[in-house]
Amino acid sequence: MENKKFIVDGIRLQRYLYSLGFDKKSFINSYGKENWEFEHTDDLQKSLDFYFYMRDINKSKLEK
Repeated sequence: MENKKFIVDGIRLQRYLYSLGFDKKSFINSYGKENWEFEHTDDLQKSLDFYFYMRDINKSKLEK
């Protein structure tokens, strides 16, 4: 059974996940932009949840 992949095109999220030690596979998409592919694991999902939670908190602080 093949593991699910998580494809990232945003540079900030790419760097965040890579800095946490997740292995990446780099490729160029059909628009000529670089994307990174990560294996979607439970640890990756926890990291994504934290990233988006903090991003939402920071956005709400800026709106006040």
